[in-house]
Amino acid sequence: MSQTRLSPMQEILRAIGRVAPQPWHYRTESDREGFDPDAVEQVLELLHLEGLVARGPSTPSTGPGVVLTPKGEQVVGDPDAFARLGTGEPLDPDDPGAIVRQSIRQPVPPTLTRLIILANFLVFAWCVYLANQFGGVGAYIKGSFDPRVFHRVGGLAESDIVRGEWWRLLTCCFVHAGILHLGMNMYALYGAGQFVEQTWGRWRFALIYALSGWGGSCLAIAMKPGSLVGASGAVCGVFAAIGVWFFLNGKHLPRGMAQRGRSNILTNVILMVFISMIPGVSGYAHLGGAVAGGLAAVALNFARFGSIPVRALAWLVLMAIPVVNYVHLEESRKTNDLWHDAEYRSFSQDWVDPIQKTMKSAIKDYTTAVKEVREVHPDRREEADIASAVAVLDKHLVALDALGDGLDKSGPYHSVEVLAIREDATSYVRQRAEVYRDAKRCLEVGKEWKGADEKAFDEKWKKLQALREAWEKRLN
Repeated sequence: MSQTRLSPMQEILRAIGRVAPQPWHYRTESDREGFDPDAVEQVLELLHLEGLVARGPSTPSTGPGVVLTPKGEQVVGDPDAFARLGTGEPLDPDDPGAIVRQSIRQPVPPTLTRLIILANFLVFAWCVYLANQFGGVGAYIKGSFDPRVFHRVGGLAESDIVRGEWWRLLTCCFVHAGILHLGMNMYALYGAGQFVEQTWGRWRFALIYALSGWGGSCLAIAMKPGSLVGASGAVCGVFAAIGVWFFLNGKHLPRGMAQRGRSNILTNVILMVFISMIPGVSGYAHLGGAVAGGLAAVALNFARFGSIPVRALAWLVLMAIPVVNYVHLEESRKTNDLWHDAEYRSFSQDWVDPIQKTMKSAIKDYTTAVKEVREVHPDRREEADIASAVAVLDKHLVALDALGDGLDKSGPYHSVEVLAIREDATSYVRQRAEVYRDAKRCLEVGKEWKGADEKAFDEKWKKLQALREAWEKRLN
């Protein structure tokens, strides 16, 4: 191009305007004006997409000609419009094609992409610190999966879903198992994120990334309960958004650029399918992230360029994406046998040991500090012994009530077996608390404790023993 402060599009448009209304024959005029013919063809395609030039008469000696359209004549004669052409701003702010082309002509610093990558590296550093405390930093950096580390920094496990810790579906996207896992995901994000941040805009990129990560986590844990970490679901959603962008907006782009974009997307799809088949890699997370990201991108495109009713519908679709993902996860918990097993493991992990420890302590203290005092005739009980026994009962009633309340609030569980186990456990805990309350009242009222009270106490004790046997049978 000639040495000028004008942009290539301004230079070519002004050159065409100088010979208007005659056609401008770029093959013969390029050499004379110092233009690169190959670059001229690319610029002419952009000018044509902007509606500024049209094909003109051609001859065998001069080659194809180009003429200004009425819109092109207007831009050449309008300093403000001509200046906007040079800066890459849309000539028509309501023209989707102009907005799309502006997004590729005006570089945008990938600030959000860098912040997301930085957040992932900071979480990784936190993991290294924790792994060092547990004495396994070398193994962790090499890719060892340490649940003690991952759970503290936001990793996702099946038991977290059972407990209702839904936010981990997002936080797990910032946790990685080893430096290789982190490096591969961040390398992919750096390349794809920059493009999406520039073409879609920062807040749309943020929404696509978040919905993709959420969708990938939901599908992965729904189909295969276990543990999950990594940003690959979110990254796949970002790649899907690139594909949607080229598919929906390719008509507004130069043909060569659109073709290259589609080819790159096909290559990335094949690569992701191959990676998804590697053992230890969650293909469901990749699929869920890509579907969620692709749907979000389609909705965002229509919300950006559609009519008012279409934009409203697009926003409804965007709001529905995370809801549908989570509903599918909950439905899988109800119907998937793998989730029934996962709920059983979660209940056992969270409640069996606390129940056994609480009951063992309560039985031991009742036997050694309460039973003998209660069986003594009220007239022969020492005040100090009564006070000591009541204090023991009060201590265990606090623990039993807290345990019973925790069991009532645990879950939600969908497995019929786990619900039955929780009911047995709760009944056992509540019944022991009821018996201990009666024992406390017996000690406090003294002679007012009648034969009918003792008979009722014996019945409750027999029921307690039956519930204890049922619970211990469950454990065996």
